[in-house]
Amino acid sequence: MTDHSTPQDSTPQDSNTGGGLFGGGGHVGGGATGATRAAAHTGPDTDTAIVAARSAQLYYRYARAVDDHDHEALRAMVTDDVKMTRADGTREGVEAFLDVYRAFTAQGIPSSKHVVTNILATRAAAGEIHTQAYFEASMFGVESTRVIVGHYDDIHVERDGRLLLAHKIITVDRVLTLPAAEASYVNVGSTAAADGEDA
Repeated sequence: MTDHSTPQDSTPQDSNTGGGLFGGGGHVGGGATGATRAAAHTGPDTDTAIVAARSAQLYYRYARAVDDHDHEALRAMVTDDVKMTRADGTREGVEAFLDVYRAFTAQGIPSSKHVVTNILATRAAAGEIHTQAYFEASMFGVESTRVIVGHYDDIHVERDGRLLLAHKIITVDRVLTLPAAEASYVNVGSTAAADGEDA
């Protein structure tokens, strides 16, 4: 299985060069010293942006691991006492958490895609990071496609410089059933597309 547990959520560092979380880089105010640049990059707005970016990375790794049925990657991104709350109640502990995804794998759905958007993350007084996000999970079955739309209200926590999932709260808002999706695609500009098979 693909390893998606590699830490990729470290806080971005200030740099004199281009790139980075906010793009552009460069000195703040011409000949500013490192301390001055650091001060210019701190504050509530900057912290909120960094926290949101790190939480977004955790959400991506979660979604990818679910779709890849990578239970070990899921294990690596949660706390030992992780909780999951859904309409059927709350379960606690790593194995209870993973049982949900083992059951999903056992369904044998050929392909799925979890998309997480509209992420909001705020740091609470206790150090927890409270997050909110929309999700759309498409399950591409052989005879039909099931699309589940809802939202997450998760809690992330810091552990040894990484963000981990401490409580996953899933609310399903709507479920949509569609015809089965095509498993193949012909790229625009290919010979088949030129022959009218696809665009």
